[in-house]
Amino acid sequence: MLDRIGAKLAETVAGLKSLYVLPPTIWTAFIIYFPLGFINVSSMKLYLPLLRSLVVCDTLVSEEAYSGSLRCGDRNLVISVALQQEAWLVGVKLICRMLSGPILGGLCDSHGRKPVLMLSIGGITV
Repeated sequence: MLDRIGAKLAETVAGLKSLYVLPPTIWTAFIIYFPLGFINVSSMKLYLPLLRSLVVCDTLVSEEAYSGSLRCGDRNLVISVALQQEAWLVGVKLICRMLSGPILGGLCDSHGRKPVLMLSIGGITV
């Protein structure tokens, strides 16, 4: 099964290489950046399970109903606190994007687009 997945992945990459003409170093960056970009886009869906596990309250955890937290048995409290924290995280992320746009635009104007893009990709990778 892994052989079929590897063959399909190699076929897809070969198809992309014939579609887009890019230098080999850019293909390496693209292969690294594409999964990271997918994780970045889908990260909004990854907050909630982590945040649910961090909620603490005085209600005991029961064996019958799992609330999502090992330290709080109240399912409604866990969901409401986790959703509130997720809303704050998404809000902060949007504010950071709003503030970094003009800064990155100014850097692009003074240093060129390619160095700023490479710096941004490097920052996401780290």
